[in-house]
Amino acid sequence: MAKTFADLSEKEKSNFEAQLKVLGIDPGSVAPHIVADGSLQLHPNEALTNVPTHTVQVKNVAHLKTLWGVSDEVFKEPGKDKHIKYPAPLADHRVKLLNTGRKEVTESAITAQESHAVDGAIEAYVNGDSKKVPAHLVDLANTLSFPMPVRVLAAQNITIRGAFPVSQALVAGTITIEPGGYISVVGDATINAQLITVV
Repeated sequence: MAKTFADLSEKEKSNFEAQLKVLGIDPGSVAPHIVADGSLQLHPNEALTNVPTHTVQVKNVAHLKTLWGVSDEVFKEPGKDKHIKYPAPLADHRVKLLNTGRKEVTESAITAQESHAVDGAIEAYVNGDSKKVPAHLVDLANTLSFPMPVRVLAAQNITIRGAFPVSQALVAGTITIEPGGYISVVGDATINAQLITVV
């Protein structure tokens, strides 16, 4: 039989509440139980989201790393980040042109290749050793992509009985996946749960 939030240890409950507090969500405001029966979806477009969510304003790429990234401490041992693709720095003349701090100006001047490098910088900064990402790419990322609203679905218990598309952030005490149920991760998404049970 699947466990519920009430069955979690005090440490697990505390971990769940700590994750919510980091996101600025009051643990008392989350749903006790959500059933995803195939009709619910968590989507960055508010019009396509039909489940109660909390909106978290992510200030910059460093804030994103704090919320959902991997700590730089993990990469103290050489070679731990060999799976991370760090982007190469841009040419100096391009940095001077692009690093205006004004989104509209940067967007009008950036090339597709440079935009791809900025996206890679965000991914490498959040999931790798942030010190290895060229600072000007971090500045460009902050100008172009932040602040960024992220929709967070938070519940003590989630039961999944059908398809459940998730493309933002999911925080749960327990997730129970029943026969026929599955999570479909669309794009960049994060799932944090203290216990996942497949029945």
